[in-house]
Amino acid sequence: MQPGRATADQIDSTLLSDWRAGDRASGLRLFRRHYPPIFRFFQSKLATEAEDLTHETFLACLEQGGQLREGASVRAYLFGIARHLLVDRFRRHHRRDARTDPLVDSIAELVGSPGAVLDSNDSRRLLLLALRRLPIDLQIMVELYYWEEFSVRETAEVVGVPEGTVKSRLSRARRLLSEHIESMRDVPEALRSQTIQDMEQWAVRLRDMLSEGGQGPPNTGA
Repeated sequence: MQPGRATADQIDSTLLSDWRAGDRASGLRLFRRHYPPIFRFFQSKLATEAEDLTHETFLACLEQGGQLREGASVRAYLFGIARHLLVDRFRRHHRRDARTDPLVDSIAELVGSPGAVLDSNDSRRLLLLALRRLPIDLQIMVELYYWEEFSVRETAEVVGVPEGTVKSRLSRARRLLSEHIESMRDVPEALRSQTIQDMEQWAVRLRDMLSEGGQGPPNTGA
């Protein structure tokens, strides 16, 4: 683990421990440190519910109590809660049979794709549309690894699979993204080719686009 990441994890662990012990100021600091990425996580999937689900994530983090396992990071723990809440929300509100499978079902299948995604003729928006066609867990892995700069180990913690599985699924996700983009025949070929060739670069720019279009943490919370 990089020194900077280790230090951040230590700070987060202390803040979480103090928050659970009743220190509201520590909870607010933790909330402000991680609100933007957690909000972005939901914004790319259930934009209209992103704020509520973000608050639910931090509330669940407080209420669950207990100790994190040794070596686990608080941010991976938070994203694990967020993933659980996301899948549960789909099962309760977006699928009547409550059989949402995050390795099979995609956001596009469950809630559809934003109709204006391609209006700007922008590779970032094209990539967002393709991401939403991936199975939910593959979309999550891509976003964690490329947007949030999670390690393979941290990504594995979030989705609850071995590190080797994360690597193989990331490879599958990249292949599927290329296939989805290539299948968009109503999009100019030059744009499709550019997006596929520069996929990792566009993934980071897409993260930044969502951050610019989202919102910062509220003044109070947690």
